[in-house]
Amino acid sequence: MNDRRAHAYVVTVKFDEQGLSDLMALNSAMINGGFKTTLNDADGHAHALGSHTFGIISASDETTLCQQASELAEAALQKKPTVKIATFEAFLRQQTTDPL
Repeated sequence: MNDRRAHAYVVTVKFDEQGLSDLMALNSAMINGGFKTTLNDADGHAHALGSHTFGIISASDETTLCQQASELAEAALQKKPTVKIATFEAFLRQQTTDPL
């Protein structure tokens, strides 16, 4: 049975940044594609996700969302990026155990 409930995910896009225009193009493409630069936790606290990192709340599976993010980023950057996806909860745990 498929779990069709909406879940919060975070995608991180890694690429060789050539300048500010790359970041602007990526942000524009991802936001226009439905991704956000902040997500709220269960308590309603907003979390800024950081550079090259975007959140989405969706009932789609991780593979589909990762492919969607990769295609949006590749179209914006004109090169294939590396895209990683995690649940928002896992992302928050990682930030707590491995801060910048």
